[in-house]
Amino acid sequence: MKLSVIIPVYNEKDYVRRCLDSVYTNKDVEVIVVDDGSNDGTSEILEEYKDRFTIKRKTKTNFGVSWTRNVGLLEAEGDYVTFLDSDDEISKGGIEKLLLAIDRGLEEGHNIIQFNHWRANGEEKSTKFYNHPGLYTLNKLPQKWVLCWNKLYRRDFLTAHDIKFPWNVTFEEDCIFNLRCFRYTQTIVHYGESIVIKHNDNKMSICHTVERSNIIDISEALTELLKEGQPPELENIIRQRLSDTWNCKNAKRLFGGTP
Repeated sequence: MKLSVIIPVYNEKDYVRRCLDSVYTNKDVEVIVVDDGSNDGTSEILEEYKDRFTIKRKTKTNFGVSWTRNVGLLEAEGDYVTFLDSDDEISKGGIEKLLLAIDRGLEEGHNIIQFNHWRANGEEKSTKFYNHPGLYTLNKLPQKWVLCWNKLYRRDFLTAHDIKFPWNVTFEEDCIFNLRCFRYTQTIVHYGESIVIKHNDNKMSICHTVERSNIIDISEALTELLKEGQPPELENIIRQRLSDTWNCKNAKRLFGGTP
């Protein structure tokens, strides 16, 4: 099995079909959908796809996206794993591009592979290219390095270092996940392919509903990483993220200050 696609789902009845119809399984691909206690009809929609996916798990309580992704990681069997938000989709031919990237990643020994995405607004889509293809070090990370849904992660690398999402963080949790990865690998290879179609039509996603507790949780998680002790280059990145957290628009909106 080359690829595991992990899809966390919570109350996405208006979008989840679009997402699930964009991926498929074969001998090289498994799709792991984790329903995090949906109560809006999403679970009934998932029943329609139960024969297409390797595993589908339901929970009674909404534990959050970090918990849901971690459940997917425990079930994954692919050489590499990637994450897809349930209100987004894989572009046409995207799975094939991911499999080619995995072949190259296995041959060249890359733990993290980053790719580009399309940004969609309604029916209008535009290509967004971030950085040129190449190998990036911690001194000069590619743009959008904080995200997890634009990357492939080598699963045995994650397992060897027990890298998981922070259970208590639901805002910018992928930033913490990547920072944990960087402690054990100092490079990201950027292939430049556009894979994910990122939609911004879900106004109930966490990025649109940030609360004070979200800012505090991510701040505490970053502080804990500093307390653990990090290589100098990584410590600088963490300190910058901590500063950015308290200077972002959401933090100033919630805690006061000039946006």
